[in-house]
Amino acid sequence: MIAKGDALCRLVEATLADFDRFEQAHHLRVRARRPADRESREGLVHALVVNLAHASLSPPPRTGRLAVRAGNAAKGVGRYDNPAFGKGVKPLLHQMHEMGLLDFRLPLTMCGEVSSIAPTAEFASKVRDLGITLADFGRDKREEVLALTRRARAAKSTDRINYQETTETRALRDDVRRVNAFLASADITFIEDGLSPHVDPHDRLLKRRFLLPLGEHAERFDLGGRLFGGFWTNLASSRRRSPTSTIPQCSRGWPMPTSAWFRHPATSMRSPAWKHIGAA
Repeated sequence: MIAKGDALCRLVEATLADFDRFEQAHHLRVRARRPADRESREGLVHALVVNLAHASLSPPPRTGRLAVRAGNAAKGVGRYDNPAFGKGVKPLLHQMHEMGLLDFRLPLTMCGEVSSIAPTAEFASKVRDLGITLADFGRDKREEVLALTRRARAAKSTDRINYQETTETRALRDDVRRVNAFLASADITFIEDGLSPHVDPHDRLLKRRFLLPLGEHAERFDLGGRLFGGFWTNLASSRRRSPTSTIPQCSRGWPMPTSAWFRHPATSMRSPAWKHIGAA
């Protein structure tokens, strides 16, 4: 996610200024950063602040925390990763923890777990004081919306493939982005029902996922191709109140349509079940 509204942009700018004052007060740097390093650091701070602000308004279900990869980034950033999360993530998280902006926790075990963060009460208070709303958040245009996965040996598990770019993949991605552009500007809202999980009516990004069978090594985009994401996808039927029309949402090559239920001028929505800010 990125900062789109003025209020959220002010929070990002204020946090960057707080970082500079903190480093000066604690004599953390002797030399000024190179322009490229400063730009990288500002991009990472921007990503963290925006995701923490969103978590303040719409806490992730179950844990209320955001998963974040804070380990070695030596392997580089793949097409599915947030480009802001390169080097220097862990030191910055420790610094934000010291500044009282977030609560940083390392994984309890070393196998299959990632670190997690959550906004502090002080940070959440700043979000409220600035009048930030869910409408202030946008999506990064660099975010990958075309995924290729392969079934893994573990049950119900898949591996994501960092596929090669081709004319076909560019055309498929452009199709999904056109759909997302339409959804982003559509007049859709949600009548708050007081139930959990909290609904974010601006969570509209769809991604198309192709699935290769176990043992298939050729990069193919003719298997699967379902659309995932969007606030309505897994909404409980009990929260879809009296729809008057149904808009079918079909993926090419997939026989089963999923339906987004709309009641003009409002529609029922949902927020993601789990949020991972180190990946697009």
